[in-house]
Amino acid sequence: MATILGLKLLTADGRSINFNGRGDVRYTGDWQDIPGNGAYVAITAGLVSGGYGPTLAVMECDAESRVTPTDAPPEGVRCYTRVRWMRDWKPATDAQRGAKAAYDKAWTANGKAWDAYGKAGDAYDEGKAAYGKRKAAHDKAWDAYDKTWTAYDKAWAAYLATLNGEQGKGE
Repeated sequence: MATILGLKLLTADGRSINFNGRGDVRYTGDWQDIPGNGAYVAITAGLVSGGYGPTLAVMECDAESRVTPTDAPPEGVRCYTRVRWMRDWKPATDAQRGAKAAYDKAWTANGKAWDAYGKAGDAYDEGKAAYGKRKAAHDKAWDAYDKTWTAYDKAWAAYLATLNGEQGKGE
């Protein structure tokens, strides 16, 4: 059997991160028959096209099991219906070690960026809640001002009426 190696991002427990309703697949070190469009495996590009996962898996794919899926895969991604996860695979060449180190660094940076995004979202939510409280206090103060303005306006009109009335009597 001719095989080809590719990469796939998985969850921490070895499941597909993006199964699009075709069923949850948990990959193992044994050869597996994958239903439907098969396993989407990055051969030359497209590793993160389906999302991000904490496990970078080297997949060995039966070259004869390549299929053309009903939905076109991202560029560089191929679909295979017979695969296995090479759990014990270690980078063997300098190029592989360099690529794996770059992936690990990018994954760590991505995790930090995600955490920062979450913290910024939390701060935004807190600020939004504080704004809501300040706006409510502002609206309440405006209502109180509006009531006093109405009372002032009536008192002023009454005062003007007395002035006008007094001026009329003196003439």
